Amino acid sequence: MLYRNGLIAQIAARNSIRVDPGDPAFALVTLVQLVPEKSSRQIADNSKRAAVATLQMVSAPYIASPAETLPDALNRSSSQA
Repeated sequence: MLYRNGLIAQIAARNSIRVDPGDPAFALVTLVQLVPEKSSRQIADNSKRAAVATLQMVSAPYIASPAETLPDALNRSSSQA
């Protein structure tokens, strides 16, 4: 509610317009917040999946079995060199 009151005060000060706490304009504020939040979550999820896929692809030649971890595989390969 404090956030809303601050917005109401700013709208009144800048535009000389009275807005009530239940004004539909606040629904627009919510929509403007939700769209970027959802988009950023999708971008983060896609980036995470791409990073995991890249790491799996790059590390595949060094890992002898699916149960072996990357650090174990690196240790094994450096000890063989």
